[in-house]
Amino acid sequence: MTTWHADDLRGALSLGEDCRSWTEALELIEGPFPPPAIPEGDELVALLDQLGVRDEDRADLTAALPALTAPGSPWRWLLDRTVRVLTTGMGTSADELQLGPLLHEYGRTARWFHAAVYLAAMEHTRAYHRSIDLPEDVSRDSLAVFGDQLACYRRSFGEGGCGPFVPLTYVCRGVTFRMGQLDCAVPKGARSIAVGVRGEAGPLTTVPDLRWAKELVAFFHRHVPDFARDVRWGFDAAGVEVISWVNDPALRDYLPEDHDLVRFAGHLGSWLGTEPAGVSQEPDAHGLTEADREALCYAYGRLVDDLETALTLPAHTNVQRAVTTHLRAGKHWRLRKGGYPVFTFWD
Repeated sequence: MTTWHADDLRGALSLGEDCRSWTEALELIEGPFPPPAIPEGDELVALLDQLGVRDEDRADLTAALPALTAPGSPWRWLLDRTVRVLTTGMGTSADELQLGPLLHEYGRTARWFHAAVYLAAMEHTRAYHRSIDLPEDVSRDSLAVFGDQLACYRRSFGEGGCGPFVPLTYVCRGVTFRMGQLDCAVPKGARSIAVGVRGEAGPLTTVPDLRWAKELVAFFHRHVPDFARDVRWGFDAAGVEVISWVNDPALRDYLPEDHDLVRFAGHLGSWLGTEPAGVSQEPDAHGLTEADREALCYAYGRLVDDLETALTLPAHTNVQRAVTTHLRAGKHWRLRKGGYPVFTFWD
C-alpha cells in the first residue's frame, strides 16, 4: 500500500498552496481507516434517490467515485482522513473542521471529492440518528440537504460538484436537523436553538409562534443529548433564535404585508430585534455583507461571490427584486435577531 506524504500528494494531484495546511493537518491523523461505506450499483442509485440528487448530477458523481475511492490512490488518502475528521465527535459542533478548500479549479474528479466525503459519512450519521431515536422523517429530510447542496453548486459554478459546505457538514455531524422548511441546530457556544430559513423550500408556511417554539424546544430535549447542557437557561437567554436577513425591517419596504417572509418575521416577536453581537455587518472585500450573501442564496439558490455579479442577476420573482433593488440602491442587508426568550417556556 502506498504511503503518501502531504507534499508528494499535492504534487501528484497538482493541488496548490491553498491545500497545504489542510493536507499537512491530515498527515497527522493516524489509522487504521476502514473502507469508505459508499454503496455501488442499485444500492447507490437508491441512496441518491433518498438524498434528493438531481438527474443532472448523478452520472458525473457516479463516474468520479471509482477514482476517489481507489485503494492506495492519493484521492483515497485524502478521503479516508477527511471522513475521519468529519465523523469524529458525532453530535458535536467544532470551531473549525479541516475538510479542505473548495476544489472546483482542480478538475472534474476534484469537484466531486467532497461529495464522496459526505456520502462516506452518511453511515455514521444514520447510526447517530438511530442512537438518539431521531424520527425517520427528520433523518431523511436532514440528509436530503446533500442533494440541495449539489444543486446549489451547479447553479453557482455552471457544472456539477460539491464543496465543503457548512450546512451539509453539520447535518452529517448530527448537529443540524431539517424540520420541515427550517434548519435547526445548537451550534458550539450558542445559547439557543438556531433556526435557519431555507430558500429552495418554496413559500414559507411555518408559523413561528410560541407554540411552534415550545414544540421545537421539546423536540431538542427528547433527541439532542447535550441540548440542556449547552443552552444557557438564564433570564436574558433565548430559547429559540432566528438570526437572518429576513428579520431586517427593510424587507417590508419591498414586499407586501401578506408575503410569507414578512409574516414569518412578524410572528417571531421583537424582543430580540437587535443586531447580533460579534457579527460584522460591513461589506467585505468583495462588496457584500454576510446578510447580502444569505439573501442572494435564498433568492437565487446559488452562491454569489461579489457585488458586481449580484448587480447583474435578473430579477424574476418579488423576492429577487427585493434583494437586488436594495443592493442597487447602494444599501446592504443586515442580520437581525428574532425569537423567544427562554422564560416564555416556563409554565
